[in-house]
Amino acid sequence: MTSPREKDRQVIRRLAEQVMKLATSDEYERRRQRWRDVNALRKPDRAPVWCRPAGAWREIISEDSLQCRDPLCRSVERRFCMDLFKDDVGDDHIFPPYWPVAAVFDCDSEFTWGVETYVSEATTEDGGFRYTHAIESDEDFDKVTAPTYTYNPRATDDALSRMHDLLGDTMPVKLTCRPPLGAGHSIWLENLRSMDKFLLDMALQPERIHQLMAKFTEASLRAIRAAEDSGMIATDNDRGMFCSDPIGEPDASGKLHVYNLWGRAASQEFQSVSPAMTEEFLLK
Repeated sequence: MTSPREKDRQVIRRLAEQVMKLATSDEYERRRQRWRDVNALRKPDRAPVWCRPAGAWREIISEDSLQCRDPLCRSVERRFCMDLFKDDVGDDHIFPPYWPVAAVFDCDSEFTWGVETYVSEATTEDGGFRYTHAIESDEDFDKVTAPTYTYNPRATDDALSRMHDLLGDTMPVKLTCRPPLGAGHSIWLENLRSMDKFLLDMALQPERIHQLMAKFTEASLRAIRAAEDSGMIATDNDRGMFCSDPIGEPDASGKLHVYNLWGRAASQEFQSVSPAMTEEFLLK
């Protein structure tokens, strides 16, 4: 009889073959060129169109539609099913002809900011939620700490080995590496303090918001240093929106650095904030 693990592997490899056929097709190369042209400010054959189901994925790829039982296999199956669904949609969704494995970085704190976030108060079956914010009192501001990250080569090799074993020769496996923490300052601010409170803080106790933003910035810089120190930085210019020509040149030794990567951030939490205060509290 076929073992559960072997059944999962068969499911994954069948899907991987389908995904690889698409990823290496002329159609997907046309899509990539479309994104490259736009990001290089060249005139494309037409504007790329990208549909992101985001919160609707739980309805499109339901849990009971997945066949795998092993958690890792199940997550890979879900990812492949999402890519195949997007191919049916027919937009300019793209994916590379390999499975990316992210370099593993250890964090010196149990919780990213030293305090627990997303402590749930209530949830609904339809995805609604409410959670407790970690900074409620003035004293809570001082509990927030900036994490430090360290590259873990052994855990990274283990992750690569697991994927090689799972996918076999159906799909190449490639190490990816970028800083383990980006620039989500406005998101972290809301996570820790809440929208209504931090909007008031900017007017009533601005020094507290500057204090938090300084810690977020230091943590982001530490993450950049950790990625640089690992020596493992790899290109990240082959996905939708971020598909582009190579960004700069590697150094004299052939290594890439963070300046060869895309930078990305969000600022929805500041949409109701004035330009001057956005400059002072976020962009700086």
